[in-house]
Amino acid sequence: MKAKPTYDELVKKIEYYENNGLITDTNTEIDIDNHTKYLERVNNIIEGSTSVMFLAKNELNFPIEYVSNNVEQLFGYTANQFLKGKISFFDIIYPKDLENVLHKLNNFKVSKSIKFSTKPLRSICENGDIKWVKVNFQKVKALKIS
Repeated sequence: MKAKPTYDELVKKIEYYENNGLITDTNTEIDIDNHTKYLERVNNIIEGSTSVMFLAKNELNFPIEYVSNNVEQLFGYTANQFLKGKISFFDIIYPKDLENVLHKLNNFKVSKSIKFSTKPLRSICENGDIKWVKVNFQKVKALKIS
C-alpha cells in the first residue's frame, strides 16, 4: 500500500499546480491540518474503489499531472506511464468513442459548466481487453493554504 502523503508533499503538489497554471483561483482559505486529513481520506477512497482519478492540465492534449495508482489494477497501465506522457487519457478511449468525447470536452472547456459526464464508453486496457466506463469531468479551483 502506498504511504500517505506528508504535509510537505501536499504543499509541494499544490505549489506545483499553482506555478504551472493548473490552479488559478486562490480565494478559498483552508486549515492545512484538516485539509491534509481530508485529502488522505479522499485518496484512500479513490485507491480502494473502481474509479480512477486523473488531474490534467487545461491545455493541448490535457497532459496528466496526477492519476490514482489504482489505474494499474483496473486498466493495466501504471500511473507513471500517464505521468511521463508515454500514454494519454485519450489513448485508452476506444477509437469509435473518442471523437464524441473530444467534441464534448472542447465544448466543456469554453463553457461555464463546472462538470459533465459522458454516456458509457469503451476503454482499452493494456492487455487489449475492453471495459465500459463512464467518465466524469470537473473543473478544479485552487485552494489558498493559511
